[in-house]
Amino acid sequence: MVCFLISMSLTACGDKTSAGNGSSATASLDIKGTSGNAVNMNGTWTVPCEHSTADNLDILRRNVISGSSVIYIESQWIASTTANCTQNTTPSALFKVTTTASTGAAAAASWTDGGSSTLPPTGISKTAKATLVTQTFKSVTVTPGTSQVAVYYNSIALCGKTDYAAGVEKEVFPCAAIGGVSSTATSYVVVDDAAAVLKSYSGEYTTPYLVDSTNPMSK
Repeated sequence: MVCFLISMSLTACGDKTSAGNGSSATASLDIKGTSGNAVNMNGTWTVPCEHSTADNLDILRRNVISGSSVIYIESQWIASTTANCTQNTTPSALFKVTTTASTGAAAAASWTDGGSSTLPPTGISKTAKATLVTQTFKSVTVTPGTSQVAVYYNSIALCGKTDYAAGVEKEVFPCAAIGGVSSTATSYVVVDDAAAVLKSYSGEYTTPYLVDSTNPMSK
């Protein structure tokens, strides 16, 4: 009925001003865009609405970034047709994952479409660099939006809990059932700051600096 896999992608969107120029009260993560300029990562970054036919779900994924704080938010609506994440209704399920992020070295990115190797997305140079980002998990919460979903989560003891209630946010950290969230995660991030809309691509593979060429977050 409801899928649980959460992709912890630090792909975000913000304005195109450089960090530290007075445009933001909170210092941004140290990430340079494909232009070579620093990118203000603060803001809300969003993946376009997706529809999971297998699970009958519309899914909206967002990262809210402020300095080193990253809050991943996934809203799910039970739906049997095409993707529509503009509903005014309460999500059937809401997941929030709070982390603290730090950046490391940048190196040449290699690209994948989730399977085989591939070329970088259109407009991004083959020599573009990805930045190492390490996230330390602080909190994971689950909020069932309906009694039906709460009953289901209780029946499967999601994250080892059996006292879910509709509309009640529940802390479940750590929880292997939600994206394997336990301690830390490493990703590699490329921010395309050449277009009018910032796009951020990331990869969470064991291969260093391997980045997914599909489904970027943007603002």
